[in-house]
Order: sequence, then C-alpha cells, then structure tokens
Amino acid sequence: MSDDAETEARRPEETPTLVADSEPRSALQLTPGAILGGRYRIVSLIGSGGMGAVYRADDLRLGQTVALKFLANHIAAARLLDEVRIGRQVSHPNVCRLYDVVEVDGRSFITMEFVDGEDLASLLRRVGRLPSEKALAVARDICAGVAAAHEKNVVHRDLKPANVMIDGRGRGRVTDFGLAIAGSHASDNSGTPAYMAPEQLAGESASTASDIYALGLVLYEIFTGRRPFTSSSTHDLMMRQRARDYTRPSVVTSEVPAAVERTIVRCLDPDPAQRPASVAEIVRELPGGDALSLAVAAGETPSPAMVAAASKSGEISPAVAWTLLAVTIGGFIANAAFGDRNRIRVKAPEVLQERAREILANAGAGARRDSDLLLEPQAGSVVAIYRQSGSAMRPFNANGVLRVNDPPLEPGMSSVSLDANGALLAFTIVPPAVDRSTARDMPQWERFIRDAGFEPAMLRPVTPERTAPVDTDSKFAWMANDGRRIEAAAFHGRPVWFSAKTVARHGDFTPRSTSADRLAYAMFVAFMIGIPIAGLLLARANIRRKQIDRAGAVRAAVTFGIAMLLALMFRAHHPLTFVDEWLITSWHVAQATFWALMTAVFYVARAAGATEMAADPDRLDAPDRRALLRRHGRPRRADGSGRVGDCRAGLAFDVRRDAHRARRLGERHRPCALDRLSRRLDV
Repeated sequence: MSDDAETEARRPEETPTLVADSEPRSALQLTPGAILGGRYRIVSLIGSGGMGAVYRADDLRLGQTVALKFLANHIAAARLLDEVRIGRQVSHPNVCRLYDVVEVDGRSFITMEFVDGEDLASLLRRVGRLPSEKALAVARDICAGVAAAHEKNVVHRDLKPANVMIDGRGRGRVTDFGLAIAGSHASDNSGTPAYMAPEQLAGESASTASDIYALGLVLYEIFTGRRPFTSSSTHDLMMRQRARDYTRPSVVTSEVPAAVERTIVRCLDPDPAQRPASVAEIVRELPGGDALSLAVAAGETPSPAMVAAASKSGEISPAVAWTLLAVTIGGFIANAAFGDRNRIRVKAPEVLQERAREILANAGAGARRDSDLLLEPQAGSVVAIYRQSGSAMRPFNANGVLRVNDPPLEPGMSSVSLDANGALLAFTIVPPAVDRSTARDMPQWERFIRDAGFEPAMLRPVTPERTAPVDTDSKFAWMANDGRRIEAAAFHGRPVWFSAKTVARHGDFTPRSTSADRLAYAMFVAFMIGIPIAGLLLARANIRRKQIDRAGAVRAAVTFGIAMLLALMFRAHHPLTFVDEWLITSWHVAQATFWALMTAVFYVARAAGATEMAADPDRLDAPDRRALLRRHGRPRRADGSGRVGDCRAGLAFDVRRDAHRARRLGERHRPCALDRLSRRLDV
C-alpha cells in the first residue's frame, strides 16, 4: 500500500502534519545527557510529530533551559531558516519565542523558548473540556497570539491544539511556525487536514481566513472537549465542512455561552468572506473581550487598527437614538428659522473688493500690481480691509500672512476699510516719496462722504482734530447732527486720507503688565516647553520597551505634515516673486516638518502613560506595591492542580518581569530573585 493510501485510510484527525514535497524521513534519537556542540545538554524528549521532534535541553553557556527542535528530514535546513526568519517577526507574550538556528555535526536545529507546561491537545485528552471561565481565558490568549502573527502578515497554517502550549501560569502560547508563511499565498498545501479550511482541502492557498477557520475548530474543542467533524477520508471531511454537518456547541454542553457559540459558528462558515474579518473581531465577540484593554494590561502599545476596532456599538436604546435624532433635526430647523436675526450679513468678498478698487480709483490711487482682501471681526461686526500696492507686498511675519499693518504702508500702497454692507469707513493712500507736482486743487470729498453713508448737505464744517497717518498739506473735518465726525486730508490737492470711524475717548490710559499677566505668560512658556520634553521622554520609554507602532507613527506624521503644509501655503500671501516665494515656502516646509516630527513623537508616546505602571512594576515603591496587592489581591488559582491560572484576574502588574529580572541577575543572586518570584506567584 502506498503512502497516499495509508494517509487516506486514516481518520483526518489522526493524520499528522503533512509537508508538501518532503524528503524521506530519517530517524533521530538523542539520549538524555547527550551534549551538542559543547553547549546544549539533552534533558528529555518533549514531543514528536510529522515535522520532527522537540527536546528539552540545558544551555550550559547561559545556564538556562531551552527547547531544541529537530526536523525529521535532516536536509531540510532551509525550512528551519524560514521558520526562524518568520517566527522572529512575531513578538508577543502569547507566542513562543524562537532564538536561532544552530548546526552541529551536519544537523541543524532551532533553539527556542522552553515552555514549562503541556500542550492543549494532551490537556483536553486528560481533563476533557475546560470550565467556561478558564476556556475563555485560554481562548483570548490564543486569539492574542494569532492576532500578533496576522498583524505582521504571517499566516500560521498549522493551528491546532497540539501547537498550543499551556504554561505553568495557565496562559496559552501559540507555537510551531514551521509551516507559517509571510504573505497571503502559499506555494503548497502543507498542514494538518483535520484543521484545514474547506478551501485548503480543495487545493486553494492558505490565508488569514483559513487560520480563522482553524481557530474556530480549536475553540470548539476547548469549550466542548471534542472535535466538530469526524470522517473517514479527507474528501468526506471537506464535504461535511461545506455542509456544516456538525453538532452545535450548545447541544454538546449547555455551559457554552451564547456569544461563544455565535463566534464559533461564524468561524466555521465554509465561505471565507462570511467569517470574522480579523481575530480582533473574534476577541470583541467573546464575553468580556476587549482587545484594547487586554493589550494595555499586557503593557503593549495597541495598533491603530485595534484602537479603531475597539469602538463600542449598541450602547443606547432605539428610543433614545430616535429622540436624539429628532432633537438634532429640530435644532437645524430652529437655527434656519431664527438664526437670521443675529447673523451678520456680509457681502461677497468679490463685491467688497470691487467696491474698494472703485473708491481708490476715484481717489486717484496709483497703479495696482498686488492686492488682497482681509476680513477682520470688530465690535460684533465684520470689517473688510482691502490693501493694494504698485509692487509686491512681502509680509514681515515668517508665515507670509498679509495683515492689516504687515507690511506697513509705504509709498505706492493704499488701504480701504469697508463695513459688512460695503459702506466706506476709511481709506489711506501713501503719497510718493518724491512728488514735484504743484497742483493745489480742492479735492471732491462729496463722493466719499456719500460712499460713507452720509449726505453732504446734512454736515457742517468743523476744525480737524485727528492726526493723519500719512504726509498731508491740508486737512478737513465735518460733523453730523448726531455728533459723528468725518475727517479727511489731502496732499498736493489729492485725497490721501479719509476716516468716518468713531474714535472712543478713553482719556489718559497706559496699559501696564500685572503680576497675573506675567505669571500667565510664564506658565504658557513652561507649558510649551514641558509638553515636548514630556513627549520625548515617554516616547523614549516606549522605544526602549520596543512598544511602538512605526507604521502608524509614520502615517500620522506624514498626514499631519502634508495637511499643515497645505494649510500654511493656502493661508499665506504670495507675492509671486522668486526670492519671496522661496523664503515663504522654505519656512512653511520647516514648520510642517517640525510639527510632523512632534506628531510622530506624541504618537509613539501616547500609550506610555497608560501602560507605564502595568508594563514596569519595578518602578513602584514598596508601599505602592503593598497597596496594589491589598487593592487587587494576589493571583488566584483557576484550577485545582496547584498551578496559577489566570494571573491577569486581579493583578495589575506583570509577573513575568520578575522572571526576566531573575535571568538578568546571574547565578550569584539567582536564588533570592527566584524566591521572590515564587512568593509572588504563591506556588
């Protein structure tokens, strides 16, 4: 009988992992006590399967326990390299870490993290289904590990209970990335048939959707203690999967939560498009599942996709939602009906600009090369200020924004102020620096008085009181019956200044800086300096802990930088001269770059404050630690086996930090550190 016939005759759940195009296997037997390469001492065989064997060993050089993985085919060194290359991309507490590929006596093997526990398959065979609370905790751990792989665009392809370890703390760990691929398509159909999606059994490539299907099969076993499909051949298995021929979890046991059953049923949908779009969606659907809170509790920076997906829905009743919608619509209607009473009506900027140019033309202003219109709020209304010049106007402020007095009026420049309806408030025309004309004709002020909304016949001449802002040789003033004044001035017979504005008389008043003003300014300066420094410190802490989202930070910085650059460019006044445009654009690019970098810093630092205490308990003082334990209690045992179950329930800081510190302290201080770790774990 051929190998294919033997495989076909077996039940799929008894079929080990199949590797496409694999070479004939060679037996490997290592006895306890054997030393490899003068460094690794074999302790015992952990397990073996279709891919090879895994041994427990002592690293004599570092004094640590590690796991060594050997492939059944001794010439498949390239597969080991691929496994480590892909597995190193996934760094997560719920994923078993891979260290390196070592070659000894012509045989290559992987050194990896040793997980002191048992695989989920043997645990389920020993105890049957897990209690609902413990099953939920293990399910969330597995989902977190698979989600970390998918976030790095890694497809596991061999997710099954035998490749999930339950460590001594009761935490699920995803292992064995021997068949994983970095991408969405595989060149073969390797994997375990009993845990393949129907599209994989039909010959299609593996994908994140097929991983989600395998995850649904694993969740089914965790909550029910048995597999959903039993069949005599791979073809029969595929047909049963497509027909959804399995017993619903709630029929197997009534203790399966309804939300869990809905999630499992969605994962086992034969159509990949109908399955959950991501593992994060599965976590949200599980009871108490909040991927964002779990990531923060684990001391990790959540990705933007996780933050966006953490939005809640369905938190208000339909009655409240319809009431809020009705109130919103009513507000729009009320604003449309009564808003005109208090709304300031302003003519179109084009109309105001044409009106100002007409006034300057009547006043005999010089040629126009550069001009702009500004709208300034003043005293509950809007004043339109039109400026024009015979040459390019270059503002002195760095942003290149044209303002009322920037640049200052110079010979050849003019300014007109109009109210919201286009009535003349004032105009100023700066005479030329050199004027040899001798004309002394009387200016025709009547047209300007009418432009200001007055009737010349209703005014009486009075003595001028105000000082003109430009050089003049004759001044005029009129007063209306209601006491409003109009003042004007001319230079060599040409109007150069006109003002119908009301000037308030406040007497002698000199503004002084108070202590409160100085304190407010000092606080503002300290705030503007302290915020970037705090952001840099928090970002540095996250970078050192390798808890940053580089892609998200780059996207945020580039988006904000481009948006700010466009805003600055559109707001600036462009004189259309090469030197001026170069200076303005250079400063805009510098500003946008600076704030883009600050955006990246704040983005990287955003989670440091939220996760700092959860991720770094060693920064807590002894009284704070005791208060934290009194408030949350010690880690409880979730089962009766003497092992600590779900340490996240009630413990606000991460216990694995102590294990890391124990490894760093070295042999001389190791007993003390391990004793402290044992006391904290209550083992």
